[in-house]
Amino acid sequence: MKKYFDFYKSINILSIILSVIFLVSVYWFVTYGNCVDTCTFEFKNGFLDPMFKYTTLLIIAFGVLLFFPSKYFKHWLLYIFSWFLPLSLLLIFSESPYNTGGFLGLAGREFNAMVSGYFLVAVTIVFISVKGGIGFIRFYKKKQF
Repeated sequence: MKKYFDFYKSINILSIILSVIFLVSVYWFVTYGNCVDTCTFEFKNGFLDPMFKYTTLLIIAFGVLLFFPSKYFKHWLLYIFSWFLPLSLLLIFSESPYNTGGFLGLAGREFNAMVSGYFLVAVTIVFISVKGGIGFIRFYKKKQF
């Protein structure tokens, strides 16, 4: 009998749930006025806004991987996400929170979060395509001989 929920599938689902909880809590915190008196400019524009954008795109990457076998998520987690997350957070938080945009608004932490998030989604789709293509080729090479 095939196991549909193994360890890595559970990690994927848990990551989606935790990301959604973080996203909803940040949205609630900022939208319903809880951040008016307590938040500083650095905290809201320097942490909450970029992480809101990055987490939204992270949910998309986790969601795409949810529909594929758990070995895809395992390899993605080990070979892509393990080095991509620290580098993207370094890119996001290396920018000053006071930099709200340069020419056409193409600067700042929010922009860096969006660029690294879109890049992660693109790399995830390419990874799934290549991994699936290699598996498809191997499957049909075995069948022919």
